[in-house]
This record gives sequence, C-alpha cells and structure tokens, in this order.
Amino acid sequence: MKNLCFMFLMFYVVLVGCEYQNVTDVLTTDATENVICFDTPRVLNVGFYAYFSPVSYSDDGFSTHLGYEADLLTALESMKGVNISFTREPITEWSDIWQKAAEPEYDLIAGGITILESRTQDAAGNKVITFTRGHIQFRHSLLVRAADAHRLSEYTDLTRDVRVGLLAGTTGEARLLEITGIVDSNGVIVSGTRIETRMGTVVSDGTADYRITAGQTTPSVVGRTYLYPPSNDMPKVIYLGDTAGESELLEALADGSIDAIGRGEIGNRDAAANANGAFVVTALDHSSVEWGGFAVSRQDTELLSCLNQLIDFLTESGQIGYEQWVQNPNIFMERAQKWESRMYVNDHTWSPNIVFTVADKDLVVSEIMKWRDESCVDDPVYTPVYPFRFDNLSDAQSFGRVMLSDYGIQSTIIRGDSNNIYLVCYWDCE
Repeated sequence: MKNLCFMFLMFYVVLVGCEYQNVTDVLTTDATENVICFDTPRVLNVGFYAYFSPVSYSDDGFSTHLGYEADLLTALESMKGVNISFTREPITEWSDIWQKAAEPEYDLIAGGITILESRTQDAAGNKVITFTRGHIQFRHSLLVRAADAHRLSEYTDLTRDVRVGLLAGTTGEARLLEITGIVDSNGVIVSGTRIETRMGTVVSDGTADYRITAGQTTPSVVGRTYLYPPSNDMPKVIYLGDTAGESELLEALADGSIDAIGRGEIGNRDAAANANGAFVVTALDHSSVEWGGFAVSRQDTELLSCLNQLIDFLTESGQIGYEQWVQNPNIFMERAQKWESRMYVNDHTWSPNIVFTVADKDLVVSEIMKWRDESCVDDPVYTPVYPFRFDNLSDAQSFGRVMLSDYGIQSTIIRGDSNNIYLVCYWDCE
C-alpha cells in the first residue's frame, strides 16, 4: 500500500512540479463532492437557553435565537451538502437543561453549556447524553458595581459582609463556591453552613449528603435560596434567576440587593459593556478554563459525528471562537462559504492553521485540499496523499524533497504559482 501511495505521490509531482502547474486546478478536476452527514435532509429541533446573552438568548417575544451559538448554528445549516436544518425553541429554565437532549422532543440543546462528564448522566447515573466538540471557552469572573471595584477586586475580598448572587446549577456557581472555600474539590459544603431552601432550612454536616457541583446536587440542597457559611472569610450567597434568568442577578446588583455576581467572564463583560459604566469586571479565575458545547443524545452517534466535523471546520479546530465572533459577527458565515470549495477524501476533513517549519521557515496551512482518515485502519502504513496550500510564501524557491520528521511526514514542496507554495506529502502512520 505504501509503495502505491508513493507512486501516486511521484505521479502527482510530475504533473505539478515540472511546469509549476497550479495544484488547485489539478485537484478540482479530480475532486468529487461528498455529503458527510445524512443522505436525506434532516430537520433537527434545537432547544436553547433563552437568557444567556450574548452566547445564546432570545428576543422579548421568544421568537428568535440570537447570539454566538445562534450564528454558529445558522452557518452550520447553510453549508452545502450537509442536509441539516434547524427549528429552534427557547427554554427558560436552566436546571439540567442539557438532559433534555435525551428527550424525544429535542435533537440538540444549546445555551453556553460547559462540557462536564457529570452532566452526561441522569439521576440514576446512566450516561444518556454526550457533548459535541467544544466551540467556546469560559472562565469565572466577578461583576460588581463600579463604586465597589476597589473593595471587591479579588476573590479574597469576598468575606461575610459581601453578598454574591449566583444562578444555581451553573459552573459559575460551582466555581465560586470552590474558590471561596464554601465547598471542597468534590463539591461537599463546608460543615456548619446554613442552607435555606424552599422546603426549609438545613445545616451541612460536612458529608457528601450536602453537595453542590455543576453537574449534580444532593436532594438536601435542591431549591436553595441562600447559603450562610460559618467562616468570616466566606461570603453570603443569594440565588436568583430561576424565573427570568441572569437578568434577575443584574437587577439585584443594580438595586443593591447583592454586591457581586459570580459567573463566566463572557456574560459579565457583556453586562459591563451595556451598563454605561455602572458595572465592572474585577476578579478573574486564571486557574481554570472550560469548554462549552452542544448536548445531543448519546444514542445519536451519527449526528454527533456530523456536528463535530462541521464545528471543527467552522471554528478551524478551535482557532475561531467568541473573541473572533465579537470582532466579526459574520465570521462563521464566511467560513461556511468556503465549505463548498474545499475537497476531501474518505468523508473526512481537517482544519487549516497547522504550522510546518521547513528550511527555517514557518509554513502556515491556509487550506487543506485533501486529508486522511484519523486512524490508519487495517493497514498501519496506509499513506494517502495530502496536498496543502500555504499562503505565507510568495518567493519562487522550490524546497525539493524534505523530511519533516517531527511531524511523521515525508514530503515534496513545490511552487504552485506566483503566490502559493504547495506541499505534496504522505503520512507514515507507524
């Protein structure tokens, strides 16, 4: 198999190298369009959290999905040949929203949901949902009134006289409680903490019977409204947002009912930007960065595989995210428009921005014209041919045959035209 691939490689070099023929023209002649998702069109019902601006939210009439994830899904369904379209339904309650992906009513759940293994399981411990590739990064922060920016600049400033507002069941809650020591690394609430719930008041005994994590909580703390820790070095916690989402937290911060909001940096920075200077982001959790993705049923492996490939392409394997979308809200649609022109084999794709260093030059891949399967199935030395196009070399130098041993690649680099350098290579899977 390896010899056949090498013969194909050399044949390709003859075609392209002798007269510096444009590689793109050659590939366009041979390429066939593949549909990587479904043979027939499939309409997916998306349930999305309606209150997480600017990541996933709805307008006042709950008729339109807006935000970062909305734009990502719109670009995804516009990609030619994927045979996917979406209907979208807002969901107003956050609690265990990701579990709805296992219900017949929904195919996919969105809402800026942090990917956690504990969230894939139902109350009985059965794995019922899974997550797509991460497409957005989160880290914790504090939002405070501008007048309190100096007083509450660090997490260590959160003492008994400070009231922190949280939305229950979020990673924002779990991370704040752990940072301040109200729970340990397993989510167990420190002994002596008074917990007010809708069912009454309980006091944690420091055992696993009193536990709060982003994925699961024990029955003893369901419906929690206040936490009063026993230490002077820990803040009071007030829970809001069950009915109207995080807008309740912002209203409480504005009217002085709470002193800080603990949640992700994205939401807090967006709130600060829209507050006309009234709010500022202070403390940032630099120790923990988490990924957010879409939830789908564990049984729908075909959909999961499809979504992962499309998300990888639209985000350039994580290189395009929230910050890039803020700078250019059309960035995902622009990526989607490139989908039709790219080519692939064996129904597998990969994303650009790989960097090869050859002859002391960094070659940045701007487009991958073909790619291999992610694993060398059946034959450990199966070596398909990969033509890569680079956009950061414009000289006429031909590097000849080189070995990129650090990458497990044997390759020939040829000047394809006056503006681009092409790498024709094969991958040794051993």
